[in-house]
Amino acid sequence: MKNSISFIMPCFNCSATMDASIMSIINTNFEEGDEIILIDDASIDDTYAKALSYSNRYSFIKVLRHHNNKGTAAAGRNTGIDQASSDLIFCLDSDNILRPNSIRVLKEFLVANALDAAAFGRIDYFSENSLEVTSSWILTEKLSFIDALNDPMKTPCGSGNYLYTKALWKKAGRHNEFLGGAYDSELFGLKILAEGAKFWTLPETSYLHRNGYESTYMREYSKRNASLLFLAGLIDYWNQVHEDDVDYIFGKGRLTWMDNIAQKPLRPKSNKKKSIYKRVVKKLKNQLL
Repeated sequence: MKNSISFIMPCFNCSATMDASIMSIINTNFEEGDEIILIDDASIDDTYAKALSYSNRYSFIKVLRHHNNKGTAAAGRNTGIDQASSDLIFCLDSDNILRPNSIRVLKEFLVANALDAAAFGRIDYFSENSLEVTSSWILTEKLSFIDALNDPMKTPCGSGNYLYTKALWKKAGRHNEFLGGAYDSELFGLKILAEGAKFWTLPETSYLHRNGYESTYMREYSKRNASLLFLAGLIDYWNQVHEDDVDYIFGKGRLTWMDNIAQKPLRPKSNKKKSIYKRVVKKLKNQLL
């Protein structure tokens, strides 16, 4: 059905939190024509059994399983989206919760403004009790690639919990499965912006993001160097960045440019001829191979 939603939920050892996440979709955020796809990433607790119990109870829930742990949220998201039958995708982490009746408003916002992607305007954090918000992040209303690179904390890119079209996912080349769960969501958000996506957030709306749970992000965060990963992951888009900044992030700043982004923000490309950028990007790709 046009404008129906496929809710994608990667699941790994999340038996303790997945009930609240799934029911936050079913209770007030699910409409006729929607579907829920649960992807078990070779859990060793009873996550898979619990997922199957939901599919037995609800005909609109599909369960997929990786027999070997993929190690990233990206693999789960791609697996689920590959099987999605809807035009719209909403990836919800298995430890986060949708507010009642929030998705319909977000979808209407996306459709009315002909957006490629739409996110809630605020992330509300909680620890044990979802009724007790411990902190909140207010997000930028209209997003751009350079602004998101320079101030990622003000964008929904890192959370990955937002609404977008399946066509946009294809255009951006799917989620990168080599990055690890700590960075895949943020890189995907940056890629869709670099592809020119019309991506807005809706003020005075929010979803609930769990603190204190050993999420994929926290498991993966310390394993890899973010500057190197994003340098490689955004290789096709550096022609949108000022050539002096490109020299910096591929040179002396290659290990630290993301850590120092607040002190040394990137600038949009200058008016130099595009051929210069083509040569630079080709050279940098060769260095990474």
